Amino acid sequence: MDLTSHTFTSGDLQKMFEVADIKGKALLALATSLGWEVSAVLGLKRTFLESMIEKSKAENQQFYYFLSQREKTGAPRLGVLNPLALEWLPKWFIEMDRYQKRNRKKNPKRNYGNSEIFDINELSANRIVQRLARRAHIVTTGRVHFHKIRAWVMSNLSRAGFNEFQVKFCVGKAIPLTDMTYLETLKEQIEERYPQAYTDYLSLQSTVPAKQFLKMSKETESMKQQLEQKDLEVQDLKTRMQKLELSKPALETLLKRLEELEKQVKNN
Repeated sequence: MDLTSHTFTSGDLQKMFEVADIKGKALLALATSLGWEVSAVLGLKRTFLESMIEKSKAENQQFYYFLSQREKTGAPRLGVLNPLALEWLPKWFIEMDRYQKRNRKKNPKRNYGNSEIFDINELSANRIVQRLARRAHIVTTGRVHFHKIRAWVMSNLSRAGFNEFQVKFCVGKAIPLTDMTYLETLKEQIEERYPQAYTDYLSLQSTVPAKQFLKMSKETESMKQQLEQKDLEVQDLKTRMQKLELSKPALETLLKRLEELEKQVKNN
């Protein structure tokens, strides 16, 4: 168990996403979308990602799911490109094309293994995450490490109600049964539940959890309706007072006439 690294909260990653540049946003979006180890995230090919992004656009899909296999263990997994990844990866690719890749001298002692989509290695990915944590003024409880993003994804999938096998299939951890019939069932279950899980627990675009935001919205709407009702009541009272003010002279005349009639009755 890693007991020395900082455990990210949703608030941490949301703040880091807000202060990140286009490259940082694309990296965080892809990492939190997949929940994979850093080597697998950086090892994805640009043409492969672009083909999935284009297909999601053509089919008007907010989420794109694809089968994959973890290179380290051979475990099958279901990759997910969520709306944040589908939005920021194309923006980064446009930005990336504006600059030429860095020309590095070959050094047998240092194997960069640079990512085709981010032009960084695992060490650089960690440094980007560490830099974003500092820039966002995150109060940390240990060293900041990229692999804790994977732990955050697993934790939030679990909080969203995913069972153990569904969580493991998403991030590529070994599961007891791997026949395609079982995996297809898991895939259908995940595709059905993931959009709500993303809204409630996995989005980096709001500093307020979605469930809390919806609750606040309902409470705000209720207060608004109550205030509108009070405004109507106040307006009604004002109207009544105005009518009374208008009828006051007539009441005074009527009282005077009544007094005159009473005097005449007494005199008679």
